[in-house]
Amino acid sequence: ADGIVVTFNYTSSAGDLAEWYETKEGVEAGDVVAISRDFLEYDARLDLEKISILEKAVPGNSVVGVVSSAPFQIMGGDILGAAKRPRPIALAGRVPVKVTEENGKIMAGDLLTVSGTPGVAMRSTKAGVIIGQALEDADCAEGEVCTVLVMVHTTYSTGALLKVAMRDDGLLLDTIPGDLDIGRDIGR
Repeated sequence: ADGIVVTFNYTSSAGDLAEWYETKEGVEAGDVVAISRDFLEYDARLDLEKISILEKAVPGNSVVGVVSSAPFQIMGGDILGAAKRPRPIALAGRVPVKVTEENGKIMAGDLLTVSGTPGVAMRSTKAGVIIGQALEDADCAEGEVCTVLVMVHTTYSTGALLKVAMRDDGLLLDTIPGDLDIGRDIGR
C-alpha cells in the first residue's frame, strides 16, 4: 500500500516562531530588527493593508525581534507577493543572534539588549529593552561581532541582574554557602 511518510529534522539549533516582514536592504539572518518609518502596502484578501518595513535596530528603536536563520514555523505569508526583501523575524524561541562584547563578556544566562552597532546585540547592564537571554557563552574576538544562541523574548528590564553585576566585580554569588545566616550574624 502506498503511504505518506513525514519526517522531521530535530538537528537544527534553532527553534523559533517567526513572522514574515519586509526589511530594508542589508538586513540578514542574526540581525536585531526594529520598526522603521517606512511601510509596505500589500493586498490582504479584500483590503489593502500596511505593515512597517523593518531595519537594523539601534538604541532607542522599537525592537521587534531577530531575523531567523532556520525558523520552525513562519506566519504572515500574505505579504510575500508585495515584498522585495522578506525575512522571517523570530518573535520567540531559540535563534542565533549577532552580538558584540562591547558591554562585557556575554555568558549563558545574560540578558541582551541593542548595541551601538546597527542590528547587533550586547549584554544588558541597565534598564531598557531586552531582546532575550543568552543560552551559551559568547566567544567573540576583541572588537569583533560573533553569533550566540539566544532565547528570544523581547521585553523590558528594570535593570541589571544582581548576579551579573556582582560577577563583574569578581564575586560569584553561587559560591557563597547557602547555610549562612547573615541576618543572625549581623544582629550580634
